[in-house]
Amino acid sequence: MYRIIEVKNAEGIKKFVSFPRKIYTRHDSWVPPLENEERKRFNPLENHFYGYGKAKLFAVTDEEGSWQGRVACIINPKHNEKFKNDEGFFGFFETIDDIHVVRLLFKAVAEELEHNHISRLIGPVNFTTNEECGLLIHGFDIQPTFMTNYSKPYYQTLLTQIGFKKETDLYAYEWNTNHIFPERLNRIAGVLKAKNTIVLRTFDKKKIQGELEKLWPVYNESFKNVWGFIPMTKEEFYELGYSFKLFADFNLILIAEQNQKTIGFCLTLPDINELIKKINGRLYPFGIFLLLAQKNRIKNLRLNVLAVLPEYRHMGVAVLLIHEIIKRGLQYGYLKGELSVVLESNNEIIRLIHTLNFTPTREFRIFSMAISELLKS
Repeated sequence: MYRIIEVKNAEGIKKFVSFPRKIYTRHDSWVPPLENEERKRFNPLENHFYGYGKAKLFAVTDEEGSWQGRVACIINPKHNEKFKNDEGFFGFFETIDDIHVVRLLFKAVAEELEHNHISRLIGPVNFTTNEECGLLIHGFDIQPTFMTNYSKPYYQTLLTQIGFKKETDLYAYEWNTNHIFPERLNRIAGVLKAKNTIVLRTFDKKKIQGELEKLWPVYNESFKNVWGFIPMTKEEFYELGYSFKLFADFNLILIAEQNQKTIGFCLTLPDINELIKKINGRLYPFGIFLLLAQKNRIKNLRLNVLAVLPEYRHMGVAVLLIHEIIKRGLQYGYLKGELSVVLESNNEIIRLIHTLNFTPTREFRIFSMAISELLKS
């Protein structure tokens, strides 16, 4: 007999964060989260999301009190205000392969959302679309890169069994750092460099606050028309930016300027998941030392953000940024990179990726369902 519980206290959150270890025991591809950092995400005093949104955490236990599944029910008023709707989200979804557990989890989510006058559920989205999004549906044998989701193949089956349908898909693409840039794009990059009207420079790590202040409006403006995008508050953007300081390779964070105006940037980070796996997601007491000692040995990259102001996209800024990142990746000893995640509706970037001959490696899906239907399931 299963029962649903709401997770409220510190002990419950600790269990919530560590629960995936039960699901992925002896699973080679899965990478655990940094548990100390993950617990902070559910602390209203440490996560700026709680300044405007709210979340409730649910778990299903068996008769012995052993956890069998978990999910977060998320309400983002900024989303509903921007898109003029009444949608809620689910995130942090993990479960054993049992439809009864899934039904209990989503019944609790549906009842909570109905109480808050929400009519539609979307997910998985971990708080906002600026964080981990989508259920992995292809690429299960590939180790996830930092800040991307992983899941078991049966998750999709369970969600569709209770009535969830596809909302949108997202993709990850890979390149090797000895990748041969297509000649046509090489010429474009060469012409842009020769004109010298767009200047690329690296992020100045000695002036982090000032650099983030320049990049924050560019980020929000660049993605304002993207599906599900909610602008980040300055506090959220700064918090995220400072969190990368520990392991970032600042040679690979590029800023594009024209006439000293910031018009785009490219955030590419060493894939710290290589080390998180080694320390099993535990920074303390010794993991932090291994991370600091070996961060310069990371061989893979993740291109997290490619942002260009809409009015400058016709100038080939994205081509210039990617061309420079591939060149620098090879120069600084990295073996491969991943561009992720890209919405299927982002036709402009997908066309560029196809021209670049990047390899599609992983696919994620965001699902949706009416609350009224979910309550019937």
